[in-house]
Amino acid sequence: MSKLNPIYTEITECNDCNKCIRECPVKSIKVKSGHAFIEPDLCILCGHCTRVCPRGAKKVRNDLDYVKSYLKENPNQRVIASVAPSYLSEYPGVTFEKLNTLFKKLGFYRAEETAIGAQIVSRYIDNNLLEGVTISSACPVTLSYIKKYRTELSKSILNVDSPLLAHCKELKSKEDCKIVFFGPCIGKKSEADNNPELLLSALTFKDLNKWTEDEEIILEDLEESFVPKRGTNGSFYPIEGGMIKSFKSKNDLRFSYSGIDSIVNSLDGISSHDKNLSGSFFELLACDGGCINGPGASCHSQTALKTIKVLEGASNKQENAKRDVSIVRDWRVDAITQLNFSEEEIRNVMRSVGKVKIEDEINCGACGYSTCREFALALLEGKAETNMCLNYLRKLSEQKANALIHTMPSGVIMVDNNLKIIESNSAFASLMGEDCSTIYKINEGLNGVSLDKILPQFRQFSQCLKSGANSESIIRVKDKIIKCIVYPVVDYLVVGGIFRDITETRSQREKIISKAQEVLTKNVSTVQQIAFLLGENAADSEVMLNSIIESFGKVDDDESSL
Repeated sequence: MSKLNPIYTEITECNDCNKCIRECPVKSIKVKSGHAFIEPDLCILCGHCTRVCPRGAKKVRNDLDYVKSYLKENPNQRVIASVAPSYLSEYPGVTFEKLNTLFKKLGFYRAEETAIGAQIVSRYIDNNLLEGVTISSACPVTLSYIKKYRTELSKSILNVDSPLLAHCKELKSKEDCKIVFFGPCIGKKSEADNNPELLLSALTFKDLNKWTEDEEIILEDLEESFVPKRGTNGSFYPIEGGMIKSFKSKNDLRFSYSGIDSIVNSLDGISSHDKNLSGSFFELLACDGGCINGPGASCHSQTALKTIKVLEGASNKQENAKRDVSIVRDWRVDAITQLNFSEEEIRNVMRSVGKVKIEDEINCGACGYSTCREFALALLEGKAETNMCLNYLRKLSEQKANALIHTMPSGVIMVDNNLKIIESNSAFASLMGEDCSTIYKINEGLNGVSLDKILPQFRQFSQCLKSGANSESIIRVKDKIIKCIVYPVVDYLVVGGIFRDITETRSQREKIISKAQEVLTKNVSTVQQIAFLLGENAADSEVMLNSIIESFGKVDDDESSL
């Protein structure tokens, strides 16, 4: 199976909008040549980018084909589906007995609830005294965040397997089998990648829905098949506070938070050995509202209704069966190496995008980063490109446009929909006369000046604003003849005009026309004279030739009489 990162970018679909950067809680995106790539070492696999990308360029690795092929090529291997308890909200009204039938039809040996593993974890917590600050190990995304970005709290992670890995160990302790997880979590794919001896693969509910649709199976129409073991109180895990709800013992220092932002805020200021929080337990789920809103679920709304479905389907019954499986685990820390840059380096890179003064740091967020300073750090880390700063690009574009306008020999002007001048060059002011040039020296560009105060023939601009069509005209400004081309810059909002002095050209053309008419008149007179002479000569020739013919005719008559 491909070990491509569980989340990746389809380059041909990436539209350079920076939305994934804005939405990524840990800024694990690197932009190269205008495309946003995910940095696997930085990514915590929350999957949020796959939901917010407007072009669908952020993809989830397809492991469905691999599982299908494995089932086909290994018909004698027992493959068991471990189904996340959030199936209660994904398939409301569908019993697990029907799901068991579905998985058997798809080629699995049987299906079991991952909630069984959750019960094992809850029982461990009930039977072991927790000291200091303890953070749940149930959510792989939260674990990844803490291990990479909050390493000072990594020792607080509960030293047991996740419910899924606990379930895998429990299953494998009893029979030779392979296990495939089905649920709403993309982060579980990393558990499969890192624990191949326990987990064959991790698929999402979206994968299951596609598979069911391809096989043309109607879930509601399936018969129920016997399920020997059911999840009980572990079924509460996919909702916020559900893990704590499954504990027998009660403690006032138990906290539950869902959503990365809430997790970040809840952990701020906390240390592993905070005496005020001794014996506290933090249940942290990366998805808002809990696993029921995971990126692999088919619906990411209706949180209250989905929570109710879980509460209705779960049971408060405690499972006390003895287990001989050890779920103790020492979680490896994957701390991110933080690069340190001097203040001078940061200021230099900020200057490269036009952030010279404090007031230049507008912190608009268009680049995907909250502040201009964060963007500068991303540039230094090689994760960003200067053209991601729209404010910088706009200023650069304006500078280039202004340079072009002010070096043009023709007069140039732009006005808004109120016929107020936005920009103009000195050539335009010169064409309009001394008074306008004087104003231009005081107010370069004539910004904000009413067009009708400068150009009496302004109706052409009004018409262009209304129609959005180009037009040409010849206007007179004092003793000058000026050609004016008016065109829309932004339809119905901004109109531009180009003015060219054609006074000298017009005079030269009139002189040429006059000379041409004079030559033409002389030529016509000459032609008439030539025609007259030709006509006179032709008449004389005709008389002469007729005379010769008559003379020769008489000679012929005389000879014939002889």
